[in-house]
Amino acid sequence: MIRPLNLGIIFLSFLLAFHLAERPLLNRDFILIAAWLFLAAAGYVFNDISDKEADQVNRPGRPLPGGFPPREAMRLLIILASGALLLALFLPFPLLLLTLLVGSLLYLYSRLPAKGPFLGNVAVALATASPFLSVILSRGYTPLLGLAFLFSFIIIWMREIAKDFEDMDGDRRAGRRTLPLTAGRKRGLLVLWVLTFILAGFTMWGSLTVRETGVYALMIMGGVNLCNTGALISMRRGLYRRASLVYKLSILMGMGGLWLSV
Repeated sequence: MIRPLNLGIIFLSFLLAFHLAERPLLNRDFILIAAWLFLAAAGYVFNDISDKEADQVNRPGRPLPGGFPPREAMRLLIILASGALLLALFLPFPLLLLTLLVGSLLYLYSRLPAKGPFLGNVAVALATASPFLSVILSRGYTPLLGLAFLFSFIIIWMREIAKDFEDMDGDRRAGRRTLPLTAGRKRGLLVLWVLTFILAGFTMWGSLTVRETGVYALMIMGGVNLCNTGALISMRRGLYRRASLVYKLSILMGMGGLWLSV
């Protein structure tokens, strides 16, 4: 329920953010990372509890549809959320506020029965990209940190749309109004095309902010945009799960490309 791979991506996002800030890690930074990991894990557990009905169709292999006791899931949620809040109390006030904001977004996303065509996806994308925002608050804004935040936010948003396409049957059963269910397949794919072109534009702008332009061109202007195009092709063919996996590969390639480009 805690999604170890997703938690690993959040951890790597923090390492990348501090690397882009070009300052050494402090003791309070480890508290920040731990608070965010506890918060994200609590969000995943809470989402599984709220999505049990839809997951019985979309992902029957997840713990709760598979028979994991709901009471134990609630106990795990309380432990993780309490740990996140306790750690957040040791953070500077702006970071505490951001932690509470992200926690509220995750709660809102999980509690809204209809989810909505954009609100749910944007909430998840913002929460997943928030490590870069937290380092901006902690160390100050730099163009590279802003670029990393935009990359992460847009790619996660696109991946969430792909997952909505994959989960249409269960979401329809649960009475949700996600993008493909409200706008239809063609318009939903059009939104993905628009986001892909926006991200491609940001990759062009980002080439002006890095030192290793050759690595950046190979891994991001080439690799990331190629992955996103491949994901779109998979979406048009109805291979939604494959598209979701390709978007995750795009995230990892983008993180590696930014790390090596500084």
